[in-house]
Amino acid sequence: MGSLHPIVTLLVFFSCCCNCHSWSWFSSSTSSNSEEMPMVSNIMNAEFSMDNMNNPKGVELVEKAKSRLVSSNSCWQEAYQKLFSSCGEIIGNQEKQSRLAWHLSDCFQKDSGRPGFSACDSAIPMAKCLKNLDEFQHNIYLQFFLETNAICHQL
Repeated sequence: MGSLHPIVTLLVFFSCCCNCHSWSWFSSSTSSNSEEMPMVSNIMNAEFSMDNMNNPKGVELVEKAKSRLVSSNSCWQEAYQKLFSSCGEIIGNQEKQSRLAWHLSDCFQKDSGRPGFSACDSAIPMAKCLKNLDEFQHNIYLQFFLETNAICHQL
């Protein structure tokens, strides 16, 4: 039992050491000091605002959506009517938000001369429908998913 005391002392000593040294054969011989390398979290600042009505990007999204709502394109009209009428529901319902983003993405595809998205039956979970998208289509969908969230928070 007495022979464990020096081992425990060494373990405590090495765990409290501030400098990092590598014992690997393939490592460099330099040490890294915590004062030399600033923490990444000290560099980055996240900006968060609860002031929705003064967010210019949010206002721009809502104005763009309203202009498409009165356009002659029935796809955009239907998609934005559904979005505006169900904003209160999508905040806590990711499935509904996904369906609205799917519909908006489909309109964008058609409006830009690309093939529209395939039909996604309401009985099928959106996760299954999303698996049928290629990377480009999924990126478009993701943009509209985030846009639906931003528009509804702005309203």
